[in-house]
Amino acid sequence: MVVLLFFGILVSILWAMPASAHKEVEKLEVVYHQRMAKKYERRIDQQEKEIEKHKDFLEEYRKQSFIDKESQGFKENAEQMQRHCETIISLSQQLKAEYEKFAEWHQARVVELKSH
Repeated sequence: MVVLLFFGILVSILWAMPASAHKEVEKLEVVYHQRMAKKYERRIDQQEKEIEKHKDFLEEYRKQSFIDKESQGFKENAEQMQRHCETIISLSQQLKAEYEKFAEWHQARVVELKSH
């Protein structure tokens, strides 16, 4: 209800504004969406770093003494580390994909607003 009321007030204000004011609002919207896209791009970079870091950990674990040399598998006491890294990698990949979608969405809004 509050959201609808706010939206109604916003629409009535925008409707009553002169065209020059609409352009200013659009400029502000462009800046907002540009900043949000950059924010999500930074988060994408952070997730890429997290993914690579845990992939490196897994590779290093394979070289350690707690690895069964015959099977090249993790010994029992290292399985928890393997699960941890694989979980972090998987979740970070999912989060990165979400951030990519939102960065693209904000970038599309910028293009859309600039085309008016």
